[in-house]
Amino acid sequence: MPVILKREIHYEDYSKSATGLGDAVFRTSYRLRKGDWMNESMIHVKAPTGDQDKTVDNVLIPMGTGSTDLIFQNNFLMRKQQFSLYNSISFRLNTPRENIVQINHQDAVRGIETITYNITNGSLFILNSSFSYNVAKYAAVLGGVSLSVNGEGKIDRSHVFSGTKKEYSQEGISAEQDYIFLDLYPAVAFTVFRTDLMLTASVPVLTVRNESNTEEDRKPGIMFRLSRELF
Repeated sequence: MPVILKREIHYEDYSKSATGLGDAVFRTSYRLRKGDWMNESMIHVKAPTGDQDKTVDNVLIPMGTGSTDLIFQNNFLMRKQQFSLYNSISFRLNTPRENIVQINHQDAVRGIETITYNITNGSLFILNSSFSYNVAKYAAVLGGVSLSVNGEGKIDRSHVFSGTKKEYSQEGISAEQDYIFLDLYPAVAFTVFRTDLMLTASVPVLTVRNESNTEEDRKPGIMFRLSRELF
């Protein structure tokens, strides 16, 4: 059971923070090892134990998502003397969650408007594969590919007015969460005097987002890592 010591929400001119229990994750796995390869299959269940409606001074600071999510994952690893291979596939299935909002209108005709949202976040598929090849005793070339595909999700919404008792609803509204990301990660690594040096480039190959998404374009990047064995 995770304990969130501080979750902070930032607004334009102020911020609020809260402490509480988060969503619990339960996992079961099966591992098979034979010779120089290993495969592990896992099922994760995320339970909505966190308070999605937690507020501080009338500011919403959710401790959880409010949904039960299922995550299926499989990892494969092969290690040879000259090279190694790694592959990870995961799929996240989100169940609906309910949010209720009430608006107190100033006229008697509408009265109190109760809006009920049933939100299903888009399912997420992730594929990560990488290899490492030793070109010399103290040098290796590496490469990786990452593919992420997120569904658009959907929202069902109903409105009820206490004044007129009228009700209307909308179903299957797009949550506009869909995207496809494909990235390549070429890298080189060296070991000198028990010190490991690695230089990795991240290269966005494909970016497809929902047309309503206004985030900046993804750009290539460089990461340098230095580590040393002390003992």
